[in-house]
Amino acid sequence: MKKSSILLIGLCTLLFASVMLACSDDDDSKEPITKDATNLILDVSFDGVDLSKDLEIDHEEGEIFAYTSTIIKKLTPQISVSEGAVINPPDNKEYDFSEPKVFTVISTKGDGERKYTIHVDLDKRKVSSFKLATNEVAYDFSLADGIITEQGSNKYEVRFKVNATTDITSMVPKVAKNESVTLEPAENVAYDFSQPKTFKLKDGEEVLAEYKVVVEQIKKVDRIWNQQNLSQSHDGIEFLNCNTAFKLDCSQDVAPYFNEMIPFNAYAVKIDMSKGYHFETQLNSSLKSVSGMVSGYNANNSKKAIIGINGGYFGSNGASYSLLINNGKLLAKNIAALARSSRSYYVTRGAFGIDADNKFSADWVYHINDKLTYGYPTPSENIPGENPKVVPDENYPSNGFEYSKSMAVGGGPVLVRDSKIVSDYTYELFQSDITRYLADRTCIGVDTDGKLVIVLVEGRQDRSAGVSLEDLADIMRNDFNCTHAMNLDGGGSSTLIIDGQLINKTSGGGTYQRPVSTGVLITK
Repeated sequence: MKKSSILLIGLCTLLFASVMLACSDDDDSKEPITKDATNLILDVSFDGVDLSKDLEIDHEEGEIFAYTSTIIKKLTPQISVSEGAVINPPDNKEYDFSEPKVFTVISTKGDGERKYTIHVDLDKRKVSSFKLATNEVAYDFSLADGIITEQGSNKYEVRFKVNATTDITSMVPKVAKNESVTLEPAENVAYDFSQPKTFKLKDGEEVLAEYKVVVEQIKKVDRIWNQQNLSQSHDGIEFLNCNTAFKLDCSQDVAPYFNEMIPFNAYAVKIDMSKGYHFETQLNSSLKSVSGMVSGYNANNSKKAIIGINGGYFGSNGASYSLLINNGKLLAKNIAALARSSRSYYVTRGAFGIDADNKFSADWVYHINDKLTYGYPTPSENIPGENPKVVPDENYPSNGFEYSKSMAVGGGPVLVRDSKIVSDYTYELFQSDITRYLADRTCIGVDTDGKLVIVLVEGRQDRSAGVSLEDLADIMRNDFNCTHAMNLDGGGSSTLIIDGQLINKTSGGGTYQRPVSTGVLITK
């Protein structure tokens, strides 16, 4: 081999080694990221959410770990970044963190950009909610969340207050927790809670936390309904009044009456329809008081309106949001779709009506089109925040039927169906001002003898705070043996007229009658 060739090979070998060494030196001399960089995420918090432990930020790998005991599908992050930097996508907007989400910090000082993946997970040592369901409750609805309080290091108490009539010997725990941990004994199995029961949150064999579940049955105070005299005697009509103060028969905390006696005043009317009475509905082209509906009917008909009550829900422009059928003709529809949690849901809501065989029932309904309405024995199971269910039709929900009532009024929620109390109103997508709080209530139902039952509870006044929907359902089912019952519009709309006289004190204790869009009359 020539000397020049040997020299060339040597030079190439030396050059290759130098390049490799330089590359190696570059990797080893990589400078760590300092807090002086201008493209860093410095802190992350979430609106209305307490992190269960300190945030973990790995600037080198671009990973951020946050742990909370709150459901993480919809969280609003507040992200602190280096001075002069911006974040993309922007913070202070709601995002789904059930999967890791990438945010990019862009420096305005020319230092480039840096990506961070934010992981949010439920804390392994905590549960975000602890619920109990009972087979007694219609349609497998769950009871409200238990109240979780810390009792010591990784020890918690979960306390439930339930109806005195609830079967607590067969209740099923449903727990929201980190998916990697288990509950012992297992959830989704029925247990006897007549005595406190302890559940362990475990990661493999390690016990992370203990939850002692205590179920308290509130002792029921029997309401006493007293017979009252009407200004005119009507064969087959009973008029009753109750002012028995009582404790909440439900699991929710309704300030300021939780665990205290609640002032209560209510009226009930039972009508034996076989005595020649008629169930009729009214739609007002312009809003009208219940007294105005009664007097207007009496002025234009040979029959007389003996009883009048308000009907379903309506808007400020007078448009009815609730179904109304009169003599088989659909005059107004239940609202078809509602926006909840930034999504649109096709909702089945309640209707109470009478058919050609003079049988009353409360059903969930949906209007397929302008001429066809379907009724269902169970509602479409929409839950705010979850994926919307399909548009109701003849096949969904199951066992649908053509809704062909002669007279019907919409409203909701349905409280009793087929003699079972409906104990959760999620599926009808009502807001909390209707579902959660004590309020004036108007309700209509039918008892085991086929008698029509109307109940009005006064509210928001010294002599009567109102009732929750849970207690209204209890009144209809257990005080009046209703097989079907439905809530109507309440609050300031709640009005009961008998023989032209206003029976109740309207919301706040006055006599002013709010003009309403729809109503129900009992005529003869």
